[in-house]
Amino acid sequence: MHALDFVAPHCDIRQRLHHVPAGAQVRGVMFRSVGQALQAADKLDKYERQFGSLGRDSIAFYPLADYMVYLASASAVIASPERLYEGMAAIAHDNAQFVSSSLLGQALISTLASDPLRLLEQGIAMRRQMLDYGRWQLVHHGPRDLEMRYFDEYVWIEESHAHAAAGTFNACRIKPRMNTVLLTPYSGSTRFQW
Repeated sequence: MHALDFVAPHCDIRQRLHHVPAGAQVRGVMFRSVGQALQAADKLDKYERQFGSLGRDSIAFYPLADYMVYLASASAVIASPERLYEGMAAIAHDNAQFVSSSLLGQALISTLASDPLRLLEQGIAMRRQMLDYGRWQLVHHGPRDLEMRYFDEYVWIEESHAHAAAGTFNACRIKPRMNTVLLTPYSGSTRFQW
């Protein structure tokens, strides 16, 4: 069974893939982080037996559609097909924790850990290095009130991006109140207040 057929009955991936621009790409490191989540859950071998290996060069760009199928199918293997959104949230949250525990992550956290504004600005800068589609915008509502707005974001906003932000803040020992609102499946925002 193809990975897309495995997850399609349990999520909106076919609709999303229909809307993804043909030229939208992500760097291979995005695939690698999903593979690390599979490995941490002791399910990488199971995934590869079922769907094959998805090794990617970390720096090269690959089609966003391929990444989305990989993320959804890995999420289904980690949790279950019926609970793949929970698996996706766990991958996003834990990936932020994994990155923050690396040497580079520790260096960044020591610089950014006490400043949610700088942490979110760094998130936007990293996104520009990893993805070549859509955009995010940071809006200031007050000294302890920020909003990340997402435009043309085809990867699941609530399940992936909001949980990655939560994982990053947790790694920095910051506990903001977070609220994600979708305007469309591909646009919306997450509000951070602390």
